[in-house]
Amino acid sequence: VAGEVLGALAAAKWAVVNGFYNLKIYHDYEGLSKWAKGEWAAKSPVAAYYVSEFSKYSGALTVEFVKVKGHSNNLYNETVDSLAKAALFEGREMPVSGRFLKVSGEDAYKEICEYVHAQAPKAEWKDYPDGTVFSLGGEKLAVKVRRGATLVAGGGEKLYAVAVAAAISRDKGLIGRLIERAYGFAPLKDITDGYTASAELIRSFGGEECGKFLFFALSELSAAVKGELEEKGVKYDRILSLFDREKDGFRFKKRTYGFDLATEEAFNAFYRYRTEYFTKDYGRGEAEKALDDIARFCGVKDGKKKR
Repeated sequence: VAGEVLGALAAAKWAVVNGFYNLKIYHDYEGLSKWAKGEWAAKSPVAAYYVSEFSKYSGALTVEFVKVKGHSNNLYNETVDSLAKAALFEGREMPVSGRFLKVSGEDAYKEICEYVHAQAPKAEWKDYPDGTVFSLGGEKLAVKVRRGATLVAGGGEKLYAVAVAAAISRDKGLIGRLIERAYGFAPLKDITDGYTASAELIRSFGGEECGKFLFFALSELSAAVKGELEEKGVKYDRILSLFDREKDGFRFKKRTYGFDLATEEAFNAFYRYRTEYFTKDYGRGEAEKALDDIARFCGVKDGKKKR
């Protein structure tokens, strides 16, 4: 039963991450269909896990369950059985790569796409009837509208983190829950801002690829810069229009903007790290060093952002 449960969940994840909205599951254990439809109570730990995980695909995927007799030469069911046996007895695994996040409301689609365009200006994109697919440095990110919700799906790397940050910017009160759903991590305590999210994720799950988590701190730094400009009453369409680009960085064009060296420094730090983010692979030590530098501009003291 556990094998069929994991197989069904893997199939659902593969379908969503790869842009398929309809899935037909051929199964011989009746519980897969009954639990998913709520016709059987999920009394066992395996059933409870299955129902909890399968509910994440509600609205993102239409699943049709087809009951077949075990070992009846159904191609799909027999293929799954052989793969399960290979994983169990031969150690051969076929993990499903990629991640996805479902965001309530179709209006999130436009906001997330605009955010990705702004923060990853070198990303290429292609529009489709149901959404947009971005690509950059071998990564792909799909942002699509599906049944009253916005679906973000990708490899779980840098472009994906940008899209997750866009979702967070819509409601920071949900930051912990969104990160949990986006990455499948257990809830992380006391996450109320992007800087703390990056720090906790890098500290808890840091490896050679932990640099992808740095973007949440960068989004906090960007918000801090914009907040300072708003307080000074600065009006602009594009933030770059406020600066002249010189050899050693960006400088405010007019002192009448309420010139503040600290704000200028913060913008330069953001621009530098955002550029590096898409071109550099940060190890844990480098990511933590970048966090320490970003902390100077985000109101962070003793490793925590001021409330």
